[in-house]
Amino acid sequence: MKLTDILILRLFLLSSLILILNACAVEPVAKVIPNNRDNRIPFTGQLRDDWNFTDIEIKSLQFYVHDSVLLSRQMTEGSKSIVKGKLVLRSGKLIDEIELPSGTPGLAIRVKTDRLYICFEGDCTATLTFGCPDLCGSKYGSLAKWNDGRGKIRYGGEIYWMEPSTYIEIDKNALAKVKRNRRIIKGKRLYEQ
Repeated sequence: MKLTDILILRLFLLSSLILILNACAVEPVAKVIPNNRDNRIPFTGQLRDDWNFTDIEIKSLQFYVHDSVLLSRQMTEGSKSIVKGKLVLRSGKLIDEIELPSGTPGLAIRVKTDRLYICFEGDCTATLTFGCPDLCGSKYGSLAKWNDGRGKIRYGGEIYWMEPSTYIEIDKNALAKVKRNRRIIKGKRLYEQ
């Protein structure tokens, strides 16, 4: 075998190997969804009524927190649990902080007439409650007990201070994905038996 034949054979084998490895390359499964605030609208009691959403439909919507929110609580000396927050030492006190940046996506895992329990992380054992307590047409806001610009709210079994108040939004394009099967009933008269 000549030297040129050996070089051609090696080049052929190398090219084949590259083609095989390229064919086996795996495409990423996750697709990054752009975070476009311009397409979002507040989730309101009026919107819920107008669309007559079922609980299943609400659970299939992607929600977003409108404003950046900080949850914080002071840790006592016996406290051992921290709910996926960060521990900060301030003036000799341990503070557990959880930040939800504006636009953080969440899912409704529990639906009631006047409120939604939205999960923003992990196994959904921790939720924030949003609602319209007087069944109004206004935005579904955080249902904290407010005092001097801070609200007390439960998250992951612990009581946190929330700053500031916020509300939830949905992507208005999601409304086009809600399927409706509607028919108009003419009614039934006595003589139509």
